Amino acid sequence: MGFDCGFDIFPRLEATVSNKQAYQDFLDDIIETFGDVVDKDGRQEDGKILLTPTDTNDYNPAYIYFMIGECPTIPRSPDHCDCFLRFSSKVSGRLTAPAEPYLRSVYKITKRHFGSRVHWWHEMNETGDARQFGCYGWQEIHDAKKTLEAFETAHRGNDKHKGELVETTSTGSDATTSGAGEPSSSTTSASQSQPDNAMSTNDDSHVHGILDQTTSKPQLYAVRAIQGKGQGLIATSKIPKGTRILAEAPLFTVPPIQPDEKAAEAHIISQLRQLSKDQQRAFFALHNAHETKTGRPFLGISITNALPLGCQADECGVFLQASRINHSCRHNAANIWNANIGKLTIHALRDIQEGEEITISYLGRFAGYADRQEYLREKFSFDCKCELCSLPADQRRQSDGRLAEIEYIDGMLGYMGSKVIGYGKVLHLLRKMFDLFEEEGIWNGSVPRAYYDAFQLACMHGDQLRAKIFAERVLEARIIIEGDDSPEVPTLRKLAENPSLHGSYRMLSHSPKGIRTPKNFDGLEVDDWLWG
Repeated sequence: MGFDCGFDIFPRLEATVSNKQAYQDFLDDIIETFGDVVDKDGRQEDGKILLTPTDTNDYNPAYIYFMIGECPTIPRSPDHCDCFLRFSSKVSGRLTAPAEPYLRSVYKITKRHFGSRVHWWHEMNETGDARQFGCYGWQEIHDAKKTLEAFETAHRGNDKHKGELVETTSTGSDATTSGAGEPSSSTTSASQSQPDNAMSTNDDSHVHGILDQTTSKPQLYAVRAIQGKGQGLIATSKIPKGTRILAEAPLFTVPPIQPDEKAAEAHIISQLRQLSKDQQRAFFALHNAHETKTGRPFLGISITNALPLGCQADECGVFLQASRINHSCRHNAANIWNANIGKLTIHALRDIQEGEEITISYLGRFAGYADRQEYLREKFSFDCKCELCSLPADQRRQSDGRLAEIEYIDGMLGYMGSKVIGYGKVLHLLRKMFDLFEEEGIWNGSVPRAYYDAFQLACMHGDQLRAKIFAERVLEARIIIEGDDSPEVPTLRKLAENPSLHGSYRMLSHSPKGIRTPKNFDGLEVDDWLWG
């Protein structure tokens, strides 16, 4: 059997413009470093390590091959950087052992370009976690390879058909008068009215394997009827943690507070009149949890389905797709407004299995069972029966205790700070908070916020190494929850590279002395050191 080692990119890269450019720079670096390297242990006759497929060999043109060990690959095109999840090989036998130095060299180059999302692993570590087995299961790696190879096959087929089309149309008498290249107004209108990965709310034909015609990517969800909940979003294939499930512009916006219901409804009606008939029908198909309270259907539907356009925003948005996502107190996705792209994004907070419902949280804070039920009943007119709320009474009480402790720690840190209770004590409390997060299955915006608290604390004390590690963890968590194109990411990248840029750096004149630095960052003691 032997053993493997290598590295994973987690969270996976999104195929944004900036990531594609970074990936191209990475490819250039790889080719410059290894393009002329020859090794007697290489798998080619000439000993060359790097192989780029051509028409004269039988290798898949989707990849660049390292001809050492098990011949690990990297995607050849920046357009497919989101398929670059793992670079690894067996390193235990006579033929494969020479691969490990190359794996480590490529790891260092990749780390230089993509930072904290690059994670080294080795099956001889015996840690039983990602440091031994990586961040992904092998099925996820194989699925990513299948997706990449399907794109490559489709691309070659499209190139062939394009050539045939050019040959055919170049001889046609109407070739210059057909208006080719100028989309009709009806086509433009249809594309603008649909969110990314949009689906019809009454069509369940979008299933795993069918491609979105506008993005050439598999549909990740379908809108379907769910017993006791009306409609909701169901995953049509496995959705890995950190995946952007949906990015959608609002149908229209509404103020979060409605002091004058009549004026608010008039505002909504005026915006609805600017929409197409199909959009208006889709709006009226949304749930109204306030029908008996307001007596105003336009306002009731808007209040029920509005989602915030940022934490401090003075507006909310109504969305045809995102508004279909139901609540769970132990949700598997997060809704974040991305001001850079002007869309609400939904990202997977953990792996979501095929057939599983995609859920977000309607709550604004941590709360126990009774408080959650009261709030959801008042605001949305339903009794929550999610996984957390359906626990046996004794387990619910234990959960309530953990949530209360998280709230207590958070409040104590905000009120007292490290000047009062000491640097080491605050680190200990933060570690306790993360332990509680894990016990409760919490992976949402609270995670990067807590890491940011730790980062600021380390900055205030001039503890640069801890600050750097905490900043990298903030960045990684933000990317998982918000994506690479989040407005927060550029600043966090700079702070991860140089924590001293933060305004609070060395703010405290009495910083703790004798801060110990671990000698081996691949060892198991790093987390123990990190939290004091």
